[in-house]
Amino acid sequence: FPVWPKREFAEICIASEWKNYYSEKIDLYDFIQDWIYGLMNDGIRITIMWNGGKGIDVEWNILKRDIEIELEKYE
Repeated sequence: FPVWPKREFAEICIASEWKNYYSEKIDLYDFIQDWIYGLMNDGIRITIMWNGGKGIDVEWNILKRDIEIELEKYE
């Protein structure tokens, strides 16, 4: 499941590789609470900054932990 930190990065992939697709914003808290666990339960890997078959594959629990640590900086 590819994810990008900004819509602009996703749009680059859509323009070049996935012309029939569109990007959709996911609320960060929904992503942490719902999406990560849903993808994990379905056995779907998360890839950050996917582009042209390349990206960063991350473990669900590590991604969740890293996001939560980053969010603590803004509380």
